[in-house]
Amino acid sequence: MHDYDELYVASESKVSWACSDILVSRKQIFKIHLIEEGSRDYGYTDVIIKRRERYKDLMVVVHLYDPEIVAYDRDLPHIRFESIKKLQSDDNVLVDAANLTFGYKREPINYNDKIIFFEQVAEPMPVYLKESSGILRLFLYNAYKKHQKEDNLF
Repeated sequence: MHDYDELYVASESKVSWACSDILVSRKQIFKIHLIEEGSRDYGYTDVIIKRRERYKDLMVVVHLYDPEIVAYDRDLPHIRFESIKKLQSDDNVLVDAANLTFGYKREPINYNDKIIFFEQVAEPMPVYLKESSGILRLFLYNAYKKHQKEDNLF
């Protein structure tokens, strides 16, 4: 038994790939769990297939809020889909635990002098977008280039 025998991955960053490579090469993990990152995981299987091809002996478990609505064939070898329980705003146990964890007290907040920062890891532009033509390619490339610079800054 190893310290870790299953790996949970929530992004496709270089660090997540490096950690996966190291653990797999040491034969420490036997299953990789991919956590939904948004609409990307419902529209194509590039991320899932890359993991499957790179780690042929491992089971890949894809956690999605609604696996039934993916736009691709879910009957893939060594890949299993599992549902993530949807959060409910009236789930007082969860809300209270989150409030306690983050030290949140239910009182009015003045947002006039606050900054809210939402971090998003930049990932390589998918091949099917790189191969777009004309104005769409130019538009997507410039937008992606801007976000790549911001990601490198943080």
